[in-house]
Amino acid sequence: MCRGAGVVTVLLVTAIRLAGAATFAVTTTTDGGAGSLRAAITLANASPGADTVTVPAGTYTLTISGQSEDANATGDLDLTGDTTIVGASAAATIVDGGDLDRVLEVTSHAAVRLENLTIRNGLSPSFTGGGGVRDVGHGALTLVQVAVRDNQGSLNGGGIEYSGAEGLTIVDSEITGNVMIFGAGAGLRATGPLTMSGSLVSGNDAVATGGGGVYLDGSSFDGDSSIINSTIERNHASTTGPGFYLSEPAGH
Repeated sequence: MCRGAGVVTVLLVTAIRLAGAATFAVTTTTDGGAGSLRAAITLANASPGADTVTVPAGTYTLTISGQSEDANATGDLDLTGDTTIVGASAAATIVDGGDLDRVLEVTSHAAVRLENLTIRNGLSPSFTGGGGVRDVGHGALTLVQVAVRDNQGSLNGGGIEYSGAEGLTIVDSEITGNVMIFGAGAGLRATGPLTMSGSLVSGNDAVATGGGGVYLDGSSFDGDSSIINSTIERNHASTTGPGFYLSEPAGH
């Protein structure tokens, strides 16, 4: 569309539907509006089936203020349905909280998968956790080749806070440089089964409490957890478990 000497380009989220699911392609790094990551997630939330959001290389910084809102309109990105978010690579696709709010939150029972991206500079609201990613919807959360770094949680999980029976899976990922003020688990806190492989947890800091790298709350769920071929190093906690802390069920 042309007017005078100017050209106005309208970027829209592209949707491809297959058997009840849809793929939404992000086309702008701007937060909000047509083509944005926020708009694509809103469409995925409203779409039936397991949807995919594709995010090309670029830095996607959250700029719409408004914490503690769960309709994906302001603050963090809110996921409510089965969704896979796929970037180009952890080095190329960066989702930045801008110290405005946490970066991503799952509030309902949904299977969420994050691939090939970085989640950074999230800041959870006061007395809540998960500065980078917070999943309290009790579904499955999977991270593959994801960097969660330089986030801050006020309570429980500076980088990641997970709660659910279906489990948190982390593959070939890095959780680094996250800070937690109170609670447990500066890198991540899992209240549910944890499966980690080929990953690095390093440089996370539990300022006033324990579980500097990983805090696994085994007292609150039944199920097996495993950490294989992974490195947990150079984390700090002011009390117990600078690297790894396991809260075992009563009687163990």
